[in-house]
Amino acid sequence: MSVGNDGLHNNEIFLQIRVEKSRYFRREGADIHSDITVSLSQAALGGKIRVQGIYENMLVTIPAGSCSNDRIRLPGKGISRINGYGYGDHYIHIHIQAPK
Repeated sequence: MSVGNDGLHNNEIFLQIRVEKSRYFRREGADIHSDITVSLSQAALGGKIRVQGIYENMLVTIPAGSCSNDRIRLPGKGISRINGYGYGDHYIHIHIQAPK
């Protein structure tokens, strides 16, 4: 018999949790989306950039010749799947900063 249960009543607790919307991440199921802004030279020549992830910061390679609205997929770096095993993916959307 559990503590606080008299054996006659079925004790239940219902919780409602509200998660504040992130300013950095967007969620689609178990997948996470975020945006990065790179310079024109980084997009043209490629390079590495540090990106904030859900569980850790990551060093991501920007492919040479990247265009605005290209995306980079990081498999298994999203949120834990509720009805299954594994994790979703983290998609990084590239935006190119125009030179001044």
